[in-house]
Amino acid sequence: MGIGAALMEELVVEDGRVRTLSLAHYKLPTSLDVPALRLVLLTSTGPGPFGAKMAGELSTSGVAPAIANAIADACGAQLYDLPLTAERVYRGLTAAPTMSSAASAYPSTGSLADQIQVQRVPATEPLQEQT
Repeated sequence: MGIGAALMEELVVEDGRVRTLSLAHYKLPTSLDVPALRLVLLTSTGPGPFGAKMAGELSTSGVAPAIANAIADACGAQLYDLPLTAERVYRGLTAAPTMSSAASAYPSTGSLADQIQVQRVPATEPLQEQT
């Protein structure tokens, strides 16, 4: 869902009217459009009644910003509208400033990879618990 919203799904609305003709014109990702998934089941109880915890669409909210930041890191195009299409990347590259005034107010402290710790695990190995 997150990859679809970030890269493909667009409901065109003009003057308050929906211009996307039908779901046939509304691009949805298929299994061929997304990378291979690795499922990891974590057993824990949540703070909700009977140990309930979040599930569903909330976990997709970080996908589009992560992809937009990856595009900006890779080529300098700052994108703020979804979906993040090739045409929008091109327009972002040909736009005059490469960094917004808000972003320039915060000095860069290196790449994102330098700022976070990433545990790279082969798909055949189980995850190790971090302490």
